Amino acid sequence: MRITPEVREAIRLAAQRAESNAALGALAGLHGATIGQYLSGKITTIKDDAWERLLPLLGPYLALLQELDNPLHPRIIQCRFVHDERKGLFAIGHERDETTKEARLYIWPDKLERVVVLLTVGLKDEQQRDIRWCHSFMGKA
Repeated sequence: MRITPEVREAIRLAAQRAESNAALGALAGLHGATIGQYLSGKITTIKDDAWERLLPLLGPYLALLQELDNPLHPRIIQCRFVHDERKGLFAIGHERDETTKEARLYIWPDKLERVVVLLTVGLKDEQQRDIRWCHSFMGKA
């Protein structure tokens, strides 16, 4: 099994939960030093028998990381006030009423850093310019 960044992060989270590399290794029947080498990148693959012992311990973290890989939680995406502006950019809209103009808050869920970046706020009539600026900022234009 190749150690992908997701697998490495799952190992890190499981070792943190177990309180040490040695404790996670003991749970999986592996040396703590081996867990450390998985985490450091010195070992880039996990032998099949070791993977079979680790997988039950990593499963919940792998599922969590897969869910976090979605830019936004699916329940949020289904809201009518959240708009997918392509290339990983989302707009949270505010509909106008008698006292305000229609506006949008542009956000970028940065999966690598695991943060949501507030990029800008703009009015409806500036929407295309704001989207171009955001895409450019994100390095995807």
